[in-house]
Amino acid sequence: MEEAVHYVTVPEILEARDKIALWQEKLRREYSGCSIVIFTMNIPGPEKTGRIIHIAFMEGYKAIENIFKQKNISVAFSLIQEEYTGYAAFFAIKEEAGIIKKYMVDLEISHDLGRLFDIDVLDKEGKAVSREDFGYRSRRCLLCGNDAKICGRSRAHGLAELKKKVNTTIINYLNKVCVSVRSD
Repeated sequence: MEEAVHYVTVPEILEARDKIALWQEKLRREYSGCSIVIFTMNIPGPEKTGRIIHIAFMEGYKAIENIFKQKNISVAFSLIQEEYTGYAAFFAIKEEAGIIKKYMVDLEISHDLGRLFDIDVLDKEGKAVSREDFGYRSRRCLLCGNDAKICGRSRAHGLAELKKKVNTTIINYLNKVCVSVRSD
C-alpha cells in the first residue's frame, strides 16, 4: 500500500511555524523557570512527512530523551505533534538553557542524522540560545558545506538534489543501524 503524500504550501508552512511559536509561548508561561526545547526536522521541499522522515524524527526524539536520562535532567513536560506540515516535539526542561543547547548541538554534530535535526532551545525568558553563543559554527549546507542559510536563501542547490541527500542520509543510517543490530 502506498502512503499518501501531502505537498505543503508556503502558507501552510507559515501557519505551522505560528503554531510552534504559540506552543513555545504556552510552555514558557505554564512552565516558568524551565528551558524549552523544540525539535523538528530540516526537510527541504513541500513533502515534510512520510514513513522515512517519521523514522528519522523518532530516532532524534529518542536520542534527545536519552541525553536527558543520561544527564539526569528533569523533564517537566514533553509532547510530540504529528501534523502533515511536519513533526515537532516540545520539552520543558528543568535545566539551564546554555547547558541544554550544548548537549543539543553536540547531538546535531555527532548523530548520523544530526544534520537533519533542528533543535531549538529557549531560555527561561523565551530567548533563543544560539549555537554561535558557544563558539559553534553556523549550520552547514547538506550538500556543499557552506553556511546553510546562505545556500538556502540563494537557492544554490536544486530541490531534487537536496531531497536525494536527505533520503540517502536516512537510508544510510537505517542500513548502519540494521547491520549493527543484526551483528549483535
